[in-house]
Amino acid sequence: MIVRDRTTFSSVTNPRRRWFVAAIFILASLGGCGGTGLAVGAGSTAAVTALQERSVEDAVRDARIKVDVNSVLLQKDEKLFIKTSIDVVEGRVMLTGIMQTEQAKAEAERLTWQVEGVKQVYNELQISDSQGVIDYARDTRISAELRAGMISDKAISDINYTIEAVDGSIYLIGIARSQSELERVIGHARVIPGVKRVVNHVVLKDDPIRQKS
Repeated sequence: MIVRDRTTFSSVTNPRRRWFVAAIFILASLGGCGGTGLAVGAGSTAAVTALQERSVEDAVRDARIKVDVNSVLLQKDEKLFIKTSIDVVEGRVMLTGIMQTEQAKAEAERLTWQVEGVKQVYNELQISDSQGVIDYARDTRISAELRAGMISDKAISDINYTIEAVDGSIYLIGIARSQSELERVIGHARVIPGVKRVVNHVVLKDDPIRQKS
């Protein structure tokens, strides 16, 4: 990606900017020509995904898709980039966050579909033109409580799930080993104080959608 405006990254204070910059360097090492960078990068990815249902190759591909989606959003409009959280599992992309207009929500989805490797887009961006303050502390607590509940539940492989909490709504994406495991995850989510709804985009391990190219 060519950054034409040098001020864009002159002060990398926003957490999403920090993640984006770090991801670029990580993927650069993964994609480098033969050598230590690729070996170390692939080894680290293998370690992280060893217990996941998706393969190392899929994990690397998903990371590339996430960087590319962030890139197209940033090139179009910095506000789209800042306000959109992106999670990718086997090419299925979940967009979460809060936009002020339906047009912005639609634009984020349109740009996401332009990225190579995207198989499906779950556009869960909320619309709010309110100037009120979103309770980010509550959302952080909700995510932490759900993750803790999943980790403590031996019937759940929590590493296969990604959690996003936005304005009291929980969004899930990942791969469940079984329907009963998925139901346990949703059950943990629903009893957390402050949760308004649970939106599920998790697929089962044996779902035919995972075999589609």
